[in-house]
Amino acid sequence: MEIRNPRTGKNDYMILPTDANGVRSKTISLRAAQPNWLVKGIEPRIKVLQHWRDLIEDYYTDLLEALIEDTGRKTESEKEIGYVLRAINSWCEIAKQVLREPEILSTSIPVLKLENHYEPFPLVGVISGWCFPLAHLMKEIIPALLAGSAVIAKPSCITPRFLKVINHTIHRTRGLKEVLSIVEGNDDILEPICAYVDFVCYNGTSTEALLVSDISHRLFKKTSIQHGRKNTVIVSESADLEKASSAILLGGFWNAGQSSSSIERVYVHRNVYHLFLSRLVGKANLIKLAYPTTESGQIGPIIAESQINIINGQLWEALEKGAKLLAGIGQCEKWEGGYYCRPTIITNVTPDMKIMTEETLAPILPVMAYHDVDEVSTWVNAITQSHSGAIFSQSVSEAIAIGNRLLIPNLSINDIALEEVLQVGQHPQMTPESLAFESYFSNYKKFFRKKTFIINTSQPFGVGWVK
Repeated sequence: MEIRNPRTGKNDYMILPTDANGVRSKTISLRAAQPNWLVKGIEPRIKVLQHWRDLIEDYYTDLLEALIEDTGRKTESEKEIGYVLRAINSWCEIAKQVLREPEILSTSIPVLKLENHYEPFPLVGVISGWCFPLAHLMKEIIPALLAGSAVIAKPSCITPRFLKVINHTIHRTRGLKEVLSIVEGNDDILEPICAYVDFVCYNGTSTEALLVSDISHRLFKKTSIQHGRKNTVIVSESADLEKASSAILLGGFWNAGQSSSSIERVYVHRNVYHLFLSRLVGKANLIKLAYPTTESGQIGPIIAESQINIINGQLWEALEKGAKLLAGIGQCEKWEGGYYCRPTIITNVTPDMKIMTEETLAPILPVMAYHDVDEVSTWVNAITQSHSGAIFSQSVSEAIAIGNRLLIPNLSINDIALEEVLQVGQHPQMTPESLAFESYFSNYKKFFRKKTFIINTSQPFGVGWVK
């Protein structure tokens, strides 16, 4: 199977896809090895993961070169490897603290107690997209392994070059290759992976998320599906426009907008709309393409060739319906085989345009003015929602009041993608009590089945019923 280079447009890499029989064979071996991995206990598993982390760090240069070839970007790839190295440390600390002992709970009936035990899913399937190929894969693999599960994983076939380096580190980590297998392949093996595992995780684009979700639900598999969709920012009348414009620019243009946490639509109060736009456009015009080299600018190429027509189509439809370009040229442009999208600011958009309702994955910020909270909340809630958004306001209470009107589960206040910042950081100071309210705990707990024992501490209720 030939793989395209996003900077040159040439097919310069080959993979040998695993077929359904290969998936089945690997899952059989992984299931056989999982019980021994589980009985090792958490400390030996942490030791294996830390050894793996050290090897990944040893192969940093090779891994970085492979990621740059996969994605055509440098700075984001450096950050991506750094995230993975920190994430292993963070997950190891978390795994030491939580789900070590059964949960014992009281009930409204004094003589009845609940005891919750947690058992890891024996085999977890991890499927990831191309936006951040290494990070999206590892953020599921690491906690699953620490939980005691075996893992079969499939990264995107659009960005597979890094896998050669990662597989080398896996085979050099004693005790890891028996419980972790990363396979190459296209969408043909999504169904067998879902069929042969106990729990399915996906992190990537909304299009593939729907495919994985449909397959898993048809097979009655438990899932964890994460994707971006149309992440939203609301700028209130009281917001610090200088700070908001800088944060939103990063949120929309980081990794050329190709991230599940990328900002894809902006709503600004009408009283500060033009002041905000002048700042946003001025800063956008300072950003350059990372061409002809990765050091030439901040905006790398469009990674997935299939995305180019989507980006152009959304822009052309918006412009035909009256939208105006304040920055950018209105389409992707080709440079020596690679496709790039200049930083784009577009106004005069309407809520029904595809650029406001469908995932774009490009450095494009459509900006709308709103009159009041009723209006903006109606617009935001009218489409399928993303997992995150942001609100800028001088008053935190005002921001929270706006956020309570939105059907978005994670909202950053006066910054963007703070849930990602939390995931990148280390949390050795966290306690089991605080983790109960933190997303990291939930993300770890999802790899476990809960078994509940209801214990009668007194006589059975049937005693005395028959005389």
